[in-house]
Amino acid sequence: MTNTSPAVSVKGLHKSFGENKVLRGIDLKAQDGDVISLIGASGSGKSTLLRCIPMLETPDSGAISVGGKHIAPRGGKLNRAEERTARAIRRDLGFVFQNFNLWPHRTVLQNVVEAPLIVQRRNKT
Repeated sequence: MTNTSPAVSVKGLHKSFGENKVLRGIDLKAQDGDVISLIGASGSGKSTLLRCIPMLETPDSGAISVGGKHIAPRGGKLNRAEERTARAIRRDLGFVFQNFNLWPHRTVLQNVVEAPLIVQRRNKT
């Protein structure tokens, strides 16, 4: 029997910055191997959504699951157990944002493997 649960699931995600409601009930499911494009105008919430998945930005409400790990923040805050879960999710995910400055003296491969080598202490081979 194969695992049919999504690799990433977002349900009812809301995020505001003051009076500015950026995300309003976003739902998303992605299976292993899926390729998804987020397209929209500048300021429409694409980066905010991506930052919410690993809890780099804490949503106001909604639920996020990554690899079987679940978080459902309330009021833009995480409890201790959710903080631990968020750290575990961050260890398993990798995002490179468009304004992320890579090291110019390294190749693309060297830039990409830096985090798994240093953070996850994986073997270079």
